[in-house]
Amino acid sequence: MVILEPAAAEVVAGSAAYPMKEALDEAAKRGVSEEAARAFMLGHIQIPLAILFGEVSHQRSDAAKIAIEYGQHRIFRSDWKDVSKPVAITEIAHKMLHPEENARIYRVCFSEQKIGVRNPVRRRYGKRI
Repeated sequence: MVILEPAAAEVVAGSAAYPMKEALDEAAKRGVSEEAARAFMLGHIQIPLAILFGEVSHQRSDAAKIAIEYGQHRIFRSDWKDVSKPVAITEIAHKMLHPEENARIYRVCFSEQKIGVRNPVRRRYGKRI
């Protein structure tokens, strides 16, 4: 069960959601209406998920495959699957169950974003994605 929660659910899916939200915010900062950006992103998030999870028989276009490969190299670490290894699960479980030990880290991470959580991907790499 720990492979699903927290490794797959929070660590992977939750972390992957941050670049999507930040892409929406960036589009709005660059002049796209926030309402249009939100509708577009929420609609388009469903498409690759449905394809990858085998819910539809459609295939990604060649152009989409190129864009996805580019994004994977720019956004994610090559060793990301290590989050499901026992040592990583033990580490995150400890951090989740003993937040007082990480109080300083949490104060920095969770104080800067409107939604209440700072992007862990950006924090890990020290740069904006």
